[in-house]
Amino acid sequence: MARLSLEERGVNSLFLAFGTLTWYDKDKPDEALLSPLILAPVKLIKEPRQDVYKISILEEDVVLNPTLSLKLKQTFGIEFPEGEAIQEIPYSELITQIRELLSEQKTWRIQENVFLSLFSYAKAAMVRDIIQNEARILAHPILQAMSGDLSAYQVNYKEPLPASDLDSRVQPEQIFQILDADSSQQVVIEAAKAGSSFFVQGPPGTGKSQTIVNMIAELIGDGKSVLLVAEKDTALRVVYQRMVECGLNHLCLNLHHSGTTDKRKLIEDLSQTTVML
Repeated sequence: MARLSLEERGVNSLFLAFGTLTWYDKDKPDEALLSPLILAPVKLIKEPRQDVYKISILEEDVVLNPTLSLKLKQTFGIEFPEGEAIQEIPYSELITQIRELLSEQKTWRIQENVFLSLFSYAKAAMVRDIIQNEARILAHPILQAMSGDLSAYQVNYKEPLPASDLDSRVQPEQIFQILDADSSQQVVIEAAKAGSSFFVQGPPGTGKSQTIVNMIAELIGDGKSVLLVAEKDTALRVVYQRMVECGLNHLCLNLHHSGTTDKRKLIEDLSQTTVML
């Protein structure tokens, strides 16, 4: 499961947990909750031809349980240290700091134990972003339109260019596409060039990744930057590989988990991309 999570989503989910907190939520004061405290990212390595496994620490930051931290901050106003602030703190001192932060919660209890398990806190960052940017999110024209208020969205709405008008209205010298595209794909590409917001849906094999590559090429050709987001690393690799085949990999910067764990490589890629742009 840990390997699958890393390969598909680029998110490590295997951790050594140091210490647990038994605590009680305000909504359910009689129900004891048990949460890990300090999470160290690791991987299991199986010895060849043996039923022996070794634990290897990954070159990633140790964290205080982000989901727990977010919950305690929102509900109890308790703020755990985070980021670089905890990387150099010895375990005993960190536990002492946590005990002091929780000193007013007389029924809560910290146990200093160690165990290996799968944890997923990827959505904690999304929840934090939503909380911190609630006003901006609610003011977005597309979200307002989805909730029934079309006024802000219609101000900037642009009707997609019909496929029948492509030949007469799109000049060949204005095209930067690097892969073949049929008329339905061209409509999508032109909508992206026009700055429209839209959804594209299609079954496997209909050229969605090919269309994405063409959109990226068109927008870069117009001097724009493009952020391609996907939940699974596989989807990003398909698009990246097509860019490589077209000789445009120097324009790509991998910010998915697999491209950021090696900080030296990330800096090299960033330098190359910045110079080329």
